[in-house]
Amino acid sequence: MEENRKRYKETFAQALEISAEEAETAEFQKTEKWDSIGHMMLIAALEEAFSVEFEPEEMLTFDSFGKGIGLLQEKGIAI
Repeated sequence: MEENRKRYKETFAQALEISAEEAETAEFQKTEKWDSIGHMMLIAALEEAFSVEFEPEEMLTFDSFGKGIGLLQEKGIAI
């Protein structure tokens, strides 16, 4: 579980080109690089890192670091 959280935070930070500390408080369109293009890059990076696929509805509700954790947990990923 701890390893998955570390992977999530690192993947999140790398995809948005922000620090791991900034990742924890990141919000869609409030974080500089988290615009629509950054959002798609983040989704793709997380899908690859965790071997999951987000549905379009999930992508639309994914608007914060915490929400991403919840979405992955719904897919059976322990974070």
